[in-house]
Amino acid sequence: MGTSRIAILLALTALPGLASAATFRVGTGAGCTHATIQDAIDAAAGDPGTNDFIRITRSATYDDVALDIHDQDVVLVGGYVNCLDEVGDGQRTVLNGDGDHSVVRIHGDGDVGLRYLTLSGGHEPLFSYGYGGGIQIYGGPHVVNADHLFVTNNEAGHGGGISLRNDVSGDPNQNRLVLGDDVVISFNHAEYTAGAYSLVQGGGIFCYESSVQMTGGGTTSILANTASFDGGGIGAIECDLEIAPHGTYGSFNGIVLNEAGRDGGGLLVEGFSGGNTRFYVTDANRPVYVAGNSAEREGGGIKINTGATVYAWELIVDGNRSLAEGGGVSISDGGSDGDSALYMLSETDALDPAPPAAVNCAAALACNSLSGNIARDASNEPQAAAAVRVRNDPPFGAFGNASAVLRGTRVAGNSGRNLVRVIEMPDFGDIGDAYASFDNASITGNDVSEALMQTGAAPTNDDHDALHIEDSTIAGNLIGGPAAIASHHAITLRSSIVWQPGRQVLHLSEGTPDVDASSTCLAAISMKSRRRRRTSSPIRASVIP
Repeated sequence: MGTSRIAILLALTALPGLASAATFRVGTGAGCTHATIQDAIDAAAGDPGTNDFIRITRSATYDDVALDIHDQDVVLVGGYVNCLDEVGDGQRTVLNGDGDHSVVRIHGDGDVGLRYLTLSGGHEPLFSYGYGGGIQIYGGPHVVNADHLFVTNNEAGHGGGISLRNDVSGDPNQNRLVLGDDVVISFNHAEYTAGAYSLVQGGGIFCYESSVQMTGGGTTSILANTASFDGGGIGAIECDLEIAPHGTYGSFNGIVLNEAGRDGGGLLVEGFSGGNTRFYVTDANRPVYVAGNSAEREGGGIKINTGATVYAWELIVDGNRSLAEGGGVSISDGGSDGDSALYMLSETDALDPAPPAAVNCAAALACNSLSGNIARDASNEPQAAAAVRVRNDPPFGAFGNASAVLRGTRVAGNSGRNLVRVIEMPDFGDIGDAYASFDNASITGNDVSEALMQTGAAPTNDDHDALHIEDSTIAGNLIGGPAAIASHHAITLRSSIVWQPGRQVLHLSEGTPDVDASSTCLAAISMKSRRRRRTSSPIRASVIP
């Protein structure tokens, strides 16, 4: 099983005398073998051990479609005018659902290809047991390869567009969805009433203990999907996600304009999978975006829950909005399933190397950025953490940190009550910290009503400073509060420029900074409140008042 099998099948069909696959033709008129797609699928299943192709021509109209593919290797291909055509014309064949089922259901085992098709009008119940309005994939092992595919205007409880779930093993490689060239998942909806179960829904795609690879070019987007709770574009639990499209339509290349009724407008991930979530760029002139998404509570662009980690090389997180906290990204750890973390990096990052196929963006594109994100409520009142919110609240005895690590990142043009908010809840008995680290970052042109960076109400971190800022520039921000940084925790600020005339660099509410200060243009500061034992002599500091 694997991506290679479908690729080999496609190659073999182009070589006369070498292809072993049977080909069925669906439509009306000369050359057609079947009048319905399901009849062709059933005929292909009757010849086990072969890999079959089903050409779905536009010589017929396909309504009330609810296809069932079980225990077989098959490729469904649209794009043919009639059954006599040997070469497709590239125009998708439209399959309209029956309004009561998934348009395509794939189960058992076997690899499936979906090409040159539009799937719309699928409906699975808007309850917690409804999966995959457009495509429902379960069982396995499966590799489902899609290219030149539109999945649009479908709905279900989970995965309005596509549901991919592993109910056989905990291995994410059990079921894999590969989104190739010209794949758009758009205008799908996931919804069910809240209850004693997960609220991760996935308006566009729902993934459970499986893998999704989004690596195609052309028109490639997770676009304008909605979820009544979590994961407007993608909702993923213990999944491996690889999001590296090289589409041609600018800021639509990625996860764009999705909405969540609660958390994770573009993407919500939770749970440890082993492979994590990885964003990266494969064409220097075609960056990857998480842009224009919105959430009514947290994480307008991305929400990272307990146990999940997101690595983002050269990612642009732009123009997202939350009505409560975390306009760009919100990170939470509330359990014992490991750390929750965001890493925003350049492709050349030495500490966390990018995948082999990754490249740096062209310099003019200003990738690796958190820009233009908003944390404001429906009345436009500023809310916490326009760019990044980090919160840790594990139960008694649980291990787990929540963190954001930004290296070489541009943080600009964001708007809210503050830019960065770090909270480690003062619970008895938990073992975990919340912290944000900025290294070689540029933090400019942001608009906040209070401090630019702010930590929680109590100094409860055990092993990490709540904020670590090094080799970075903080300048030209509009700050409504008296200080650029307001902290109840120990912080580190060194080898950095802070230029905010009329504002204190730091207001440390507990203890006295362990620092000597003078007024020059370079800040090189290591500040610790006296609640922490001094381990070295004060570092000479230069602070801009």
